[in-house]
Amino acid sequence: MISQFISTKAANSIFKNIRNSFNSECLNENHFKNKSVNEIKKLGLSKNKARTIKDLSNLFLDESNVDLSKMNDEELKEKLLSVFGIGPWSVNMFEIFCIGNLNVFSSKDAGLRLAMNNLKMIKPNSVGNFMTNMQKNGHHINQ
Repeated sequence: MISQFISTKAANSIFKNIRNSFNSECLNENHFKNKSVNEIKKLGLSKNKARTIKDLSNLFLDESNVDLSKMNDEELKEKLLSVFGIGPWSVNMFEIFCIGNLNVFSSKDAGLRLAMNNLKMIKPNSVGNFMTNMQKNGHHINQ
């Protein structure tokens, strides 16, 4: 979520700053346990991103036995969508990049839609038959 809506260069800089402030390459919920939203914000994040990180950290701190990789699609969506700042697109990206579920297609992802438009797979600004065909073939589509 750090890199959403900002340049890659800015995201890398912020992420480096956060890792350096905790003196850790790998971050987890315990790093943010005793930090307020304002303290997290001072690491270079917007207030909303700081709140999302705090809320997500609290989810894992409050439910230490939660294993998102073992949840079915509906349980995963319900759990993640309960966190401030996490929407359907973020859930899709989590499924793809964190859980490794390659049977996910985020139809509203701007990059995917641009590529599909460039390849003449869809018309600009339309959901198109491509999405319907993907769903008929058993693919999970989040529109």
